[in-house]
Amino acid sequence: ELAETLEIKVRERTEELSRAMARLVQQEKMASVGQLAAGVAHEINNPLAFVTSNLRTLKKYTERFLDIIARYQRVFEQGGVAQQDRDDLRKHREALRVDAISADAGDLLRQTLEGTERVRKIVADLKGFSHIDEEGEAPADLNREIDRTLSVMTHEIPAGAVIAREFSPLPVIPCRPGEFNQLFLGLLRNAFQARQEGLRMTIRTGVSGDRIRIAFADNGPGVPADLQTRVFEPFFTTRDVGKGKGLGLTVAYDIVTAHGGTIDVEDTPGGGATFVLQLPIRGGSHDPIR
Repeated sequence: ELAETLEIKVRERTEELSRAMARLVQQEKMASVGQLAAGVAHEINNPLAFVTSNLRTLKKYTERFLDIIARYQRVFEQGGVAQQDRDDLRKHREALRVDAISADAGDLLRQTLEGTERVRKIVADLKGFSHIDEEGEAPADLNREIDRTLSVMTHEIPAGAVIAREFSPLPVIPCRPGEFNQLFLGLLRNAFQARQEGLRMTIRTGVSGDRIRIAFADNGPGVPADLQTRVFEPFFTTRDVGKGKGLGLTVAYDIVTAHGGTIDVEDTPGGGATFVLQLPIRGGSHDPIR
C-alpha cells in the first residue's frame, strides 16, 4: 500500500512537472515573439516618424497653395486682371514661396510613399513569417522561410555581420511553417548574440537522400565538445546568469522532432558552431510555391 501511494505521488509530481515545463516552453516561445515584435515596432516607427513629419509639412504647403488659389480666383471673378492685380499676385506668390514649396512637395511625396512602402513590406514580411492565416500543416519552401525570418530580423543583425546564403533547391514539404520560422529565429538569434563584432555566418541548404539538410554555421565562440550533447536540454545555457533561461534550443529541438527530424551541433572548421537540421521528405514536391 505504501509503495502504491508513493507511486501515485511520483506520477502526480511527474505530471505536474511536465505541465510546468510545457508552460515554460510556451512562455519562451511568447518571449521570443515578443522580442521580435518590439524590434519590428521600432522598424515600423522609423519610417512612420518621417512620414508623419512630411505630412505635417505638406499640410502647411497645401494651406499656402489654397491661399494663392483663392487670391487668383478673387481677381478673376472681378473681371479682368489689372497690372496692379498681377503685381500683387506675384508678390503674394513670392511671399508664400510657392515655387520653392512646389519643388519640395514632390520630394516630400516621394519620400512619404517610400516610407509607407517600407511599412507595407515590414507588415507583409511579418505576416509571411508568422503564417497567421494558416492552421495546421501547409506546403512550405524552407529556403523561402529562412529568407522571411532574416527579413523580419533585420534590426537584430549585428553591424558589419556577413551572412552568406548557400541555398540549393529544396522540395516543398508539408509542415507547420510558422514553427520552423520560430526555430530559425532562435538559431539566428543565438548566433547574433554570441558574437556582436565580426560575425560571419553561412546558411547551407540541400537534399541528402530522403532528407532535407539545413546547416547554420558561424564563427562565434562555439560549443565545447563535452557540452554539445547537452545544449538541447531544458534550462541548459552557457550564458551568464540572468541572460537566458536555456529554453531556446529546447524549443528548437521540440519543433524539429515533432516534424520527425533531428538537430545536432558540431564544430565549425576554424572555430564556431554549426547547427545541423535534417528533416524527412514526406509528401514533398519540387514544384515551387507561387
